[in-house]
Amino acid sequence: MELKNLTTFHIGGRAQHFYIVNSIVELQERLEYIRAKKMKYYVLGSGSNILVHDQTLKGVVIKLGPGFAKIQKKGNSLFVGGAVTIPKLLSYCRANNLAGAEFLWGIPGTMGGAVKGNAGTKDKSISRIIKSLTGISGLGKIERFPVEKILFTYRGSNIGDIFIITEVELALHKSSKRVISTNTNKYRQLRDQQPKGYSAGCIFKNPSGQSAGALIEFAGLKGRISGGAVVSPKHANFIINRNGRAKAKDVWELINLIRRTVEQTSDIKLELEIKTWGEFK
Repeated sequence: MELKNLTTFHIGGRAQHFYIVNSIVELQERLEYIRAKKMKYYVLGSGSNILVHDQTLKGVVIKLGPGFAKIQKKGNSLFVGGAVTIPKLLSYCRANNLAGAEFLWGIPGTMGGAVKGNAGTKDKSISRIIKSLTGISGLGKIERFPVEKILFTYRGSNIGDIFIITEVELALHKSSKRVISTNTNKYRQLRDQQPKGYSAGCIFKNPSGQSAGALIEFAGLKGRISGGAVVSPKHANFIINRNGRAKAKDVWELINLIRRTVEQTSDIKLELEIKTWGEFK
């Protein structure tokens, strides 16, 4: 399976092994096989927020299939499968007059990835609307955690990479379609300011009290090109695969250039927001 066809960057080599799973039992069986073979595994959602290297990715890529893409309302809680995309969640909420998740508008990921990365905006994160999450550890054990047991940070959490989120319980509230539409439009306008094209979203986390994009712009790197990749002239914290032919090495060269230059110009070490799959030097 060519991973470049499954990532929003449209970058990535071939997966050595690739499995789509549609049930807890099937997922546990795959994990048992992976443990027996002592292989590394990666969990693929919508392919956003990752940079996959250009060579064959050794190990196993697991993707949750339609069996994990269900949404069910029970009492005051909304149970959302780990493979549900953010757009699908928001569409369900609009149709059922449920408010509280509008700030997620424009985020292309799945629930599993959004929760692990604590996705959101400058002032709101998905952790604010989570009640609990359920998933499977690398040992194949089903575990459920109330939100109080999870440490969420800015664009991150202590949920390990090998823990596969299968379901998230959200706390939302009833509202009118007018209010939901008004809130959604506010966040739509914010997202419309972001660059178009093949990207992984923001490359770096914002340092405390500062903007990574502003620091990169101050360093004079807007528009800088490496191969098929370019630092977006519109928003410097985005790297764009400008012709669909960029390689991971092109993006990685820009990432290293940005880190070095921003440290020289602002004495700040930028931290990656995206995840990298494979070996990068």
